[in-house]
Amino acid sequence: MKLLLSLTLALLINVAYAQTDTILDCAIEANKKGMVYLKSFQTKLVPVNGDESGKTWSVVLNKGVKYRFYLCENNEDKPKHVVLTLFDKTHPESEPYGSTQKKGHFYFECNKAGTYEVSIRYKKGAANNATSAVGVLLFVKRKK
Repeated sequence: MKLLLSLTLALLINVAYAQTDTILDCAIEANKKGMVYLKSFQTKLVPVNGDESGKTWSVVLNKGVKYRFYLCENNEDKPKHVVLTLFDKTHPESEPYGSTQKKGHFYFECNKAGTYEVSIRYKKGAANNATSAVGVLLFVKRKK
């Protein structure tokens, strides 16, 4: 287990984007709470003429599992300029299952196994400066 944690931390350190201490702190803190790191979503957003675009990833989630999505931006625990959202075909990005709009994280209890989309985008009107961000997907627990 220590080897796995060491390899995960080494991988996070060598990632091309978002290599801040805060991001490592996010992963370490989650591990202390008994959550399991599953995946990270790293991006560097650069505004182009006020464009608020971002990046989207597909992720397969399992029914009966509680997940936590955490977002870190540059050196901020609570993101100021970006937002992470979880959505799919039945819940479009404008009406997502969850979002970090108000907090830097949210929990999602998956009731239907399938492919979901995770996006990291600038908050409305916040596309002024380039920023690095990383979203972290954590396993919390399986429903009984």
